[in-house]
Amino acid sequence: MLHNGNQYRILWVEDEIKSGQFILDELIRNGYKTDMAIEGPEARKMFTEYHYSLVLLNSNLPNGNGFLLCREFRELNKKIPIIILS
Repeated sequence: MLHNGNQYRILWVEDEIKSGQFILDELIRNGYKTDMAIEGPEARKMFTEYHYSLVLLNSNLPNGNGFLLCREFRELNKKIPIIILS
């Protein structure tokens, strides 16, 4: 999948490794470059280091609320679509 000449890159934030890995594998199998973070601090670091086309975010995370993390991401970049899953 291409976006402006580059492959789409998705940040998938999910604390349940088993279900997270299933979705990660499906996204990759369908041609999306996807990074998975398990906790908020890891997700924040990745979000600031890479350019993402989309963020998939679990609403319940072990080190904080997914809605708060969404708000932080919004402050850093208002243009990236964020889908919150529960």
